Amino acid sequence: LKRRLGLPAQFASQFVYRLPSTVIGIIVYALFLVASRYDGSDMDVDSDCVIHERLMAIAILLSVGGFFISFFGFLPCFKFLLHSPGIRQMHQATRYYHSAARPPNLIYVTDGGVQDCTGILQLIRRRSPRILLVLAAADPADELGVLRTTMNDAAKEKLASFYDPTEPRRDVLAALDDFQHNKDATYLRLGIRYGWGMADELSPHTVNTGHIIIIKNRLPPSMDRRRVMPLLTEDEIRGVQEPEFEHSGLFQTDLGACCCDCCHTNCFNMCSKFPHYSNANQCLTPQMFNSLCRLGFEISAEAVQVIACPELADRWEEHIVIPEVPQRGSRRHHTMPTRPA
Repeated sequence: LKRRLGLPAQFASQFVYRLPSTVIGIIVYALFLVASRYDGSDMDVDSDCVIHERLMAIAILLSVGGFFISFFGFLPCFKFLLHSPGIRQMHQATRYYHSAARPPNLIYVTDGGVQDCTGILQLIRRRSPRILLVLAAADPADELGVLRTTMNDAAKEKLASFYDPTEPRRDVLAALDDFQHNKDATYLRLGIRYGWGMADELSPHTVNTGHIIIIKNRLPPSMDRRRVMPLLTEDEIRGVQEPEFEHSGLFQTDLGACCCDCCHTNCFNMCSKFPHYSNANQCLTPQMFNSLCRLGFEISAEAVQVIACPELADRWEEHIVIPEVPQRGSRRHHTMPTRPA
């Protein structure tokens, strides 16, 4: 179809894959339509009812049978049913998970928010030595809910455990609480110990520990009363032009609304305020986006310098000695102390 008719590749593939399930859907719809004509309104009521019942039974059998067979989509002969939008929606409603030796021809790709809103679980599985996390979730109280959920998920999967590098003797959640109360802090640093248990203790060829630097979308008290700045320009980003100062009588914390900047000076400057905009607001004004860019540039400077340091580990981490774990089936001989004569 792509070569002969000159159709786009995506449209041609969708047409080929959806054609069998579409034909079945048309047949079911046609059976229901024809069955509705034999509703017993004619003179031969008995024969009409028989035809009506048979057509309805065939249509229902095809629809229910097709839906039932779609759960066997891992078989090559039934794979075409997985391309039906209606069947895919019903699979999602029933929370069906496709399991097969080969992946299906069509899969859903999401932003990860279904399981991990931070995106660091994949980096933890890869045992990344350094992770820079920017949290932009709607969290005005700095509770770090999405980060806590990800940390719990990593512990449930036994991928890694987190610790406070400045004071490892206390619970890591205390470090999150300190960051919540210390509004002047621009970043949070946590340590990651990869693996789980002594039996999973790591060979010298793998990454044993890592560090994660978290930057939170929040406004430090020192920037609370800053006025709105002009929109960013290419010259200012390149460092050719110095940024100007007061742009209007508005403070950054006064910015709300959506769509266009005229809403800020009229009666539409409402809803959530800078910098904690709701996820429902997908139409930020140019000035709101400008202020977020300037805020992110300023509060991330210190965190970028820290994560770029040649060595992130604290001094106490250099003195940790991992005890040897005996292999299964081996015997360890313990020397018992003898009493002095």
